[in-house]
Amino acid sequence: MDCSARRMRIHDLMIRDVASCTPDTPLDEAVALMWSRGCGFLPVVAGADVVGVITARDVAVCAWRQGVGLGQLRAAQAMSDKPAWIAEEASVEGAEELMRARQVRRLAVLNSEGQLVGVVSLGDLARGPRVGGRSSHRDDVVATLASLARRSSTKVN
Repeated sequence: MDCSARRMRIHDLMIRDVASCTPDTPLDEAVALMWSRGCGFLPVVAGADVVGVITARDVAVCAWRQGVGLGQLRAAQAMSDKPAWIAEEASVEGAEELMRARQVRRLAVLNSEGQLVGVVSLGDLARGPRVGGRSSHRDDVVATLASLARRSSTKVN
């Protein structure tokens, strides 16, 4: 990895304008929010705490398993309740390692007080520091993506 990529911090790459929902949010509203924001991932917050994350896939699997309409289900029923998160001051390399270890493509980003301040995705890391027109840590991003592609097909998040 290039030295500039090692110095790059998550707060330099993360998306700051993050949509979120609460555990009580009806899934049809969560899906509408994902659609309007052009994303497939929402942190689930209770007060200032990130208590879970929900993906479009989580919603689909939950609705299929329950056999009811999205308006009858809540985010808490579909969310992953052990969200992968990273500190905004963490390194890009740290995010890649965490994504590989937790088998996720997105991480909630928390500040030093534990509050949600952003989201960082594998795509954000791939678009990260550029040297000579390409990602300065391309091999690391490719290794992370390859690791995610090998994950178990039975895992929901």
